[in-house]
Amino acid sequence: MSSLDVAGLLLLSARVALRVQPWLPRGADLLADRALDRVVAAARGAPLARATFNELHARISYLGARAANVDAVDGYRNNYAALAVCNALIATQQTERKPLVKAVVDGAKYACSIAAGLAHDKRVTEAAPEQSTLVDFVCERTWSQIRRDIALIGALAPTADKRDANPGAASLEAITDARALRELAPLWDDPGPSWAAPSTTSRG
Repeated sequence: MSSLDVAGLLLLSARVALRVQPWLPRGADLLADRALDRVVAAARGAPLARATFNELHARISYLGARAANVDAVDGYRNNYAALAVCNALIATQQTERKPLVKAVVDGAKYACSIAAGLAHDKRVTEAAPEQSTLVDFVCERTWSQIRRDIALIGALAPTADKRDANPGAASLEAITDARALRELAPLWDDPGPSWAAPSTTSRG
């Protein structure tokens, strides 16, 4: 992450949250869309007002905590997805690099915890390679996508007219909202893993 500036770190936090968005608790999708649009806007130089931050953070975290309390099977995974979004919001409020990086890393840890929990519950279809546990395998797969995001975001040009080093690269000015950030590149290498969304996992 050392290669990313403030804007890049904010975009990374949003990509991390987008990757686990299918695991969000019921009722959180539109709030998360709104939240991640605001994170992208912050990366583009539009600060997120504290009142808006407080509202979005409170509503999303409440839905996550409620899911954890009422769904014994996937509730804590729903909560982790909500917390990944919340950490992206928290990142927008940081004025120093160290707490900003911490918010991004914490969001990534929550994202990895979803995969790790499913592996622990034997709800992934992939087989771990030799000399690796299933939990280690799914965590490494998730972190590898995050490392790919770091490289992807690091290659963004500030504007479309400053892409001399890489004419085919996207530009930061083209990332206008969370949808554009999602479409920058697939969130998972093809094929996506069995734990990418609840619908692709079987309950134990």
